[in-house]
Amino acid sequence: MSNINKGKKYIDKLYKKSCRYRDKYGYKENLGWAERPKMNSYISKLELTYQEECQLNDYFIMQMESI
Repeated sequence: MSNINKGKKYIDKLYKKSCRYRDKYGYKENLGWAERPKMNSYISKLELTYQEECQLNDYFIMQMESI
């Protein structure tokens, strides 16, 4: 599995966690976005190129905006 796919899988995990929170407790301000430091920490360990990091950041933004 490529590193970019690992990053997307991790982002999907954060997205599902945020959706479960929303379904259980309702929507709150900053839902999902609070997970950004965790995502940044994880992708920094994957040894990605700058372009791949940007792709993952865009993917994170797309996922969180869809909540």
